[in-house]
Amino acid sequence: MSQKTDSDVETVDCNSATAKQKMLPPEHLPLDDVITSIGFGMWTLQYFTLATLIPMSMLVNLLVAEFTAVEVGFTCNVSSGSNGRDVITPGKNISKFANNMQTPAATITNVDAPLYHHSPLTGECYKSAVNNTPVHERQLCTSFLYDNETFLSTITTEVRRSFNISFITNHALLIDIAQFDLVCSREWQRSLFQMLFTLGCLFGAPVGGIFADKYGRQRAMWYGCLTMVALTALLAAVPLLPVVFLCRFLLGFFTDIVFIASITIGLEVCPNKYRHAFGTVESLPYALMLPLLAGIAYLCRDWRPVQLWASVPLFAATLLASPLLLDESPRWLVLQGQVEEAEKAILRAAKLNRSSSTLLVDLRNVLLKTHKDQLLSQEENSSSLFSHLVSLMSTAEMRRLTLVLAVLWFFEGTLYISLPLNASTHKSPFLYMALLGLLEMPGTLVVTPLGGRYGRKRVGCACAVTTAAMMLVMAEWLLVVLAVVAYITLVGVSQMTLLLTAELFPTNVRSLGSSVGFFMNNLGYCVPPLIEILLPELQQELTLLIYGIMAFSSACLLLLLPETNKRPLFETVSELVKSQRRRRAHRLSTNLEDQSKNMNS
Repeated sequence: MSQKTDSDVETVDCNSATAKQKMLPPEHLPLDDVITSIGFGMWTLQYFTLATLIPMSMLVNLLVAEFTAVEVGFTCNVSSGSNGRDVITPGKNISKFANNMQTPAATITNVDAPLYHHSPLTGECYKSAVNNTPVHERQLCTSFLYDNETFLSTITTEVRRSFNISFITNHALLIDIAQFDLVCSREWQRSLFQMLFTLGCLFGAPVGGIFADKYGRQRAMWYGCLTMVALTALLAAVPLLPVVFLCRFLLGFFTDIVFIASITIGLEVCPNKYRHAFGTVESLPYALMLPLLAGIAYLCRDWRPVQLWASVPLFAATLLASPLLLDESPRWLVLQGQVEEAEKAILRAAKLNRSSSTLLVDLRNVLLKTHKDQLLSQEENSSSLFSHLVSLMSTAEMRRLTLVLAVLWFFEGTLYISLPLNASTHKSPFLYMALLGLLEMPGTLVVTPLGGRYGRKRVGCACAVTTAAMMLVMAEWLLVVLAVVAYITLVGVSQMTLLLTAELFPTNVRSLGSSVGFFMNNLGYCVPPLIEILLPELQQELTLLIYGIMAFSSACLLLLLPETNKRPLFETVSELVKSQRRRRAHRLSTNLEDQSKNMNS
């Protein structure tokens, strides 16, 4: 028997590295076999559709500020004693606004015209008749007229509104809501509108992972979507700036809860051979929604209708996530010991997918045995939240997995958001945003399928190296071309990282592990705006160098992760650790045999 084995090893060693890998018997996990037997059909399509709609709504709230909280040109209406003259304040939009107001450009630069000054200390805009007027004699700008050539109404220029609430008090009562006027000393609040959503995502990511692991993926999606619909309606209806800001933060908070649940449940119900297709489906919304968002903003030009119309995917996702239509993840149900519910979900799935004939005959016994094995593997640990948090760092394998993915997500978030947030600085922000969406398509339709053919690590690493090269060698005359290539390959890095995260973490901590990644991703979203605020004079070459180093580091980090392409999803941390140690021992054994053979030869 021993001689036969040695002969087999010798034969395999003469073949390629791929053949060597076949020496390791494939891993068979019962739930993976059950999901495979269900196949792909209408039942699976429900989860794929949700994985399309929810990222679309996430993208809307992430980038809608490029059309709703933009910088606009304005004039300053001063108090009495100013001769009633409206004067253009100094700024980048002066000439454009002057033309729109039918004011000759010469009038603006005329030294006899009243001048307005922006105080670097208080941030206020002041008026003075001549350049040398003392500060204490300058008049404060208290009201403004805005350039509405591009946008009719934005957060920046919210118009004054009056509301009659006599139907409540039985007396005629008008409530006057002041304009937002996010200019001069209040300009920082325009940036706050964008940052509050990101901060909400930052806090929502860990909560989303905990909620989905403890209470279920479907339930997290359902209640999260309902809350987001209510917040969207409130945001678009209430003309109070503090309420608008609160809604933005809470939208970010619940967005990540819903997003993490949708990705987790989508991959858990997806048969092994279709998982790369799920990556494409999850990525495609970004490519589709960017042009749609630009088109909606171009047609509406008013921030409240833009917010509502762009939220249509969210409204559709809320209907589809209803417990009347959507089943809970069978993997999560088995893990919780709800075997009967898991069996019902699987039977319904097989019926909708028309695959009842391929189901295992002893399905109930398989599910019971799987749950029993899961309990045995968790004997030393309880199923509490604290134990799940500890398990992310409990072994060398889990520590490496968690830390590497966390840093990867941070780099990806920093790089990915750096281009779209510059939309408002272009002549046509609508066209710019639409073109970004078109650039997403090659990364989605080409790079993601390549990950299914050649592996997540190889494709992700190649994309990251390409992104780094484009940023490091970016010359001014090739700026647009290289930026396009960098963005396309960056999309590929993002998709490979997403698939690796959802496939590497086992079922009992999949949402929690993913939430760590999304937390770091949202933290990365904050970096480009902070660089612009804290280091406004930073040279573009230095910024590109920083981003290029991040991209190259991402390629190195991807090499540290195990491949997941066409491999089963693990149910517990114990299964994952045993599998990785088994593969490491196999590689070590193979290397020792190779060295021994070389020495003998």
